[in-house]
Amino acid sequence: MEDNNNNKLNVALIYSQDDAASNNLARAFINQADTDNSLTLSDKNIETEYFILEREYDIKHYEKISSDSIISDKVSVFRSKIRLLDTDTVKLSHFGSYDLCIFLSKHRAASGNNAITIHAIGNFCDADYGGIDKRIVKTNPALLSKVYRELKVMSINTSVGKYTVSFEAVHHGPYSKIPSIFLEVGSEEKNWNDSEAAEFASKALFLALKSEIKPKDSIFIMGGNHYCAAAYDFIKSLILQEAAPNIIMSALQKSNYYSFHKIMIICFLIIIA
Repeated sequence: MEDNNNNKLNVALIYSQDDAASNNLARAFINQADTDNSLTLSDKNIETEYFILEREYDIKHYEKISSDSIISDKVSVFRSKIRLLDTDTVKLSHFGSYDLCIFLSKHRAASGNNAITIHAIGNFCDADYGGIDKRIVKTNPALLSKVYRELKVMSINTSVGKYTVSFEAVHHGPYSKIPSIFLEVGSEEKNWNDSEAAEFASKALFLALKSEIKPKDSIFIMGGNHYCAAAYDFIKSLILQEAAPNIIMSALQKSNYYSFHKIMIICFLIIIA
């Protein structure tokens, strides 16, 4: 196998002990990982004020991986003692250095629709739901989009009903200096407790973490609704790379975005076809 250490990811998978959907997603991922022969498991149960490190998985890639690919190397499962929107990922430094945080969470919406969503995080304006005002968090567009595609090829239909898979616009915290992704199941209590939906979503994540990913061209998309409908025509033909948060905020300021941000919805998508 070729040496591509610069492209390997050390991933922190974070769930909240007080979130039913988060717990179900984490348990489903752990069950999947524990039975996979390509992973080496280490039980940890190291506890700090904010986190409990429960497990570490070393992912073994037996196939030949090209030097320009991104692959996962290690996945560490953390239980957060506080809600995810308030999580301070700086506290993870006690355990080591991480390249990516993946948050497992419930999704809440007034529509009550059965939904599995994935998105980058941060705030274009006021930090009403965690994070810092006007601060966007970097993400890993390759993995985010790979999880999305894995979800789309599955038929997600449980006893609760059929689930819609979608991106979401950037709209909440926490703020993290580590690139981050949110994976959510919702939109109400019946969905948060739907173990089948959690298994589907966690399996998609698991498959993506074990995959070889090749980043390509990038674009930045503004416009559309909260679930990023304006972007879907691009998904099959374009691959989006990471966009630096300072560049994005500069573009928004020059467009006079803040004068009417309360009625304008921004779609911030970083996706891979």
